[in-house]
Amino acid sequence: MAANLLVFGGRTDAADALIARIAQLAGDVSQIEPQALGLVHQVRAARASAAGDLGRCLTGLESALRAFEQAGDLRNAGTVLTNLGFLYSELGDFQRAEAALRQALAASDRMGLHDLTAAVLQNLGRVLGQRGELAEAELLERRAVDEFHRQGDPRMEGSSRIYLGEILIAAGDSAGAEREATAAIDTLAVAPSLQVAALGVASRARLARGDVEGALAAGQAAHDALERLGEIEEGESMVRLAFAEALEQAGRRDDARRVLALAHQRLLARAQRIEDPAWCHRFLHTVPVNERVLALVDEWRAHSGPIDTKGVGGEGSGPVRKPTGSNAIA
Repeated sequence: MAANLLVFGGRTDAADALIARIAQLAGDVSQIEPQALGLVHQVRAARASAAGDLGRCLTGLESALRAFEQAGDLRNAGTVLTNLGFLYSELGDFQRAEAALRQALAASDRMGLHDLTAAVLQNLGRVLGQRGELAEAELLERRAVDEFHRQGDPRMEGSSRIYLGEILIAAGDSAGAEREATAAIDTLAVAPSLQVAALGVASRARLARGDVEGALAAGQAAHDALERLGEIEEGESMVRLAFAEALEQAGRRDDARRVLALAHQRLLARAQRIEDPAWCHRFLHTVPVNERVLALVDEWRAHSGPIDTKGVGGEGSGPVRKPTGSNAIA
C-alpha cells in the first residue's frame, strides 16, 4: 500500500526502493499465497503504468486479477477489473474496456462497495466519452465527481474532473471544461502528477474558446511540470499536444514543431514497449490523442519539412530537457 501511494504521489524513487524490498520479501512468487501474490502484481502494474510501460502494466493487472480471484478476494478483484478497464481504454480497445467496467460496476453494486462504484463510474464515463457517447459519459462523470467529493478523496475527485473536462471539450462546452479543469488544478494540489494533466485540459479548453494567451500559459505550466517530474501517471501525449497546438496558434511555429516532435518521439517509445502488435497498433491508431499526434506530425511535415527537438522553451526559459525517468529516450 505504501508503494502504491508513493507511485500515485509521483515519488517514484521512494516507490522503487520499496518495490525492490517487496521483491526481496516475496522471493519465488510461485510459492506465496494468492492474496499476497495479487498485491505484488498490483503494485508492479501501478509502477509500470507510471513509467508508461502499458504492456507490462497489462500483464501485471491480468496476473493480479487471477490471483485475487483464486484467493476469493472479490473486492480487490473488482478494483483490478476497474483498472483493467482503464488500461484497455489506454490501449484503444474501448469495447473491451466498457465490458470490463460494466462487469465491475455490477459486482461493486452487488457488494455495496460505494468507493469502488465511484471509481468504476469515473472510468466508464471516460471510456464512453472516447466512444462519442457524450451525454451518458457526462452524467456518469458528474456522479463520480460528486461521490468522490462526498468521500473526501481529492485525488480521485480531481481525476474525475479532468475526464469531465475532456468530455465537455468534445461536447463543445469549452467554458464548462475550463471550469472543471480549474477546479481539478486546485483539488489536485495533493497529486502533482495528475495536476499536470489538469493543466493540459485547461490549455485545451482555453484554446477551444479562443483564449490563445491563456492556453499558452496553461500549456507552458503543464509542459514545465512534466519535464520537471520526468513521468506522470497519465496524459503525457495530451499535455505535449496541447502545448504544441497553443504554440502554433500563438505564431511560435518552430517551437510548436519541436514540442510536437518530442511528443511523437515519446509516443513511439511507449508504443515500442507494447510487445503485442495488435495492442500496439490500437494504441497508436485508435486512442484519439495518439492518433492526433501522428496525424499532426504528418500534416506539419508536409507543410514545413523535417522538425527537430532542440531548444524548446517558454518565454525566458532554457531549452526543454528530455525526461530523465525510466521512460526516457536516450
